[in-house]
Amino acid sequence: MRVLVVLASFLCLSTGYYLERIIGGTTAVENAHPHQVSLKSTSHFCGGSLIDPEWVLTAAHCVDGATTSSFRVVVGEHLRNSKDKYDEEIAVSQIIMHEKYNDGSGTFANDVAVVKLAKPVTLSPGVQPITIASEVRDFTGMRCTISGWGRTSSSQILPNALQEVEINVLSNTDCQSRMNRVSGAIITNAHICVFDDAKPDSAACNGDSGGPLVCDGVLAGVTSWVISGCGTTGTKYPSVYARVTTFESWIKSKINPL
Repeated sequence: MRVLVVLASFLCLSTGYYLERIIGGTTAVENAHPHQVSLKSTSHFCGGSLIDPEWVLTAAHCVDGATTSSFRVVVGEHLRNSKDKYDEEIAVSQIIMHEKYNDGSGTFANDVAVVKLAKPVTLSPGVQPITIASEVRDFTGMRCTISGWGRTSSSQILPNALQEVEINVLSNTDCQSRMNRVSGAIITNAHICVFDDAKPDSAACNGDSGGPLVCDGVLAGVTSWVISGCGTTGTKYPSVYARVTTFESWIKSKINPL
């Protein structure tokens, strides 16, 4: 029986499992994703997106059980194992998980969190916030981009360089139909799914959790979960993201409180 897997690695802090790498992708051009960040404890464990000079959007399961002192955020990173021109490591001052994370019938429901940085980032060609998608956008049928430092194969080794792949956004009806063979795999309006029939091995994987799905230059999704296997032969299931449009008001209320 197939099982659901959140896309984070197992950490010493209580954050569970995360996706570790883009399957079927290629190495990104340096600074091509200046919004991409890495969450690091002793090493990279999740991705995220810079949405403001002081705020990062990531998956709730990435920071569930974490404290502000248990990890840090690296912006401007391309190579995980070396110092890049624009990378900057910043402490965390606040973690706000969605109040209804994993609440209700939806699979990994409300899997979003915002993380406040201890100081604003230094903006540069390699460090830029990304605009979050507005509530009126749907993106079904669009060709979009996912990125991260997650696993690229069945190996547990993470890539050194940031990976990316272009992939199609499915309708939620299509996504649910493809998931019907998996017990408990429920797609709600708060999810957005990606899959490429022409390249079915393309997928998010462990270590990619919390990272971005970018459509038409805006942040459309937050990497959340996959069916076990991460795009390997025989597991041709969509990758599932938290739909940013659903959480636009929630995000703005947390980072710009009245």
